[in-house]
Amino acid sequence: MNRKAAGAVLSLGVVAGTLAGDQLVKKRARENWKGREIHLDRHGRVIPAGSSEKPVCTLRLCENPGMAMNALSDHPQAVKFLAAGMTGAVAGALAEALVNSRHPLRKAGLSLVLGGALSNLTDRIRDGAVTDFVNFEVGPKRFRQVVFNLGDFAILAGALLCAATVDSGD
Repeated sequence: MNRKAAGAVLSLGVVAGTLAGDQLVKKRARENWKGREIHLDRHGRVIPAGSSEKPVCTLRLCENPGMAMNALSDHPQAVKFLAAGMTGAVAGALAEALVNSRHPLRKAGLSLVLGGALSNLTDRIRDGAVTDFVNFEVGPKRFRQVVFNLGDFAILAGALLCAATVDSGD
C-alpha cells in the first residue's frame, strides 16, 4: 500500500473511531444517566453527595434539538438540513485533503471534525436531537450553560488542528 492510500485508511479509521466511540458513550449516557448528575472535581474524581466541594465538571444527560447553544431549536428540520449540508462539506474537504494535501494535521483535523459531525448527525436523524452530557462549571456564565459530548470535543480538536495549518501553503 502506498503512503497516500495508507494515510486515507488512517483518516477513515479516525472518522469511524470517533463516530463509534461517541455513539457508544452517548448510548451509555442515555442508559445510565437519565435524571442523574455526577459531579467531578478538578482531578476527575466523583464528588460525594452532600459535599461542599464545588464541581469543575458535571455529567448530566441533555437532549439538544438545536445547533450549538440551542440555536434554531424550534426548527429541527432546518437543523437537520444544515447539519447534513455542513457534514457533507467537511466530507468533501477531507476527500480533497486526502488527494491534494501533504499536511497530516489538516487530514487529522478534518477526520476528527467529520467523525464528530457524523455522530451528531446520526443523533439528529435517529432521535431528533443530539445527546449531550458534559457540562463545565468553570468560566463565563454563558460557557457554563453549554453541555457537550465527545463528538463536540472531536470537532473542536479537529478545528484547532486545521487552524494550525492555515498558513502552510498547502
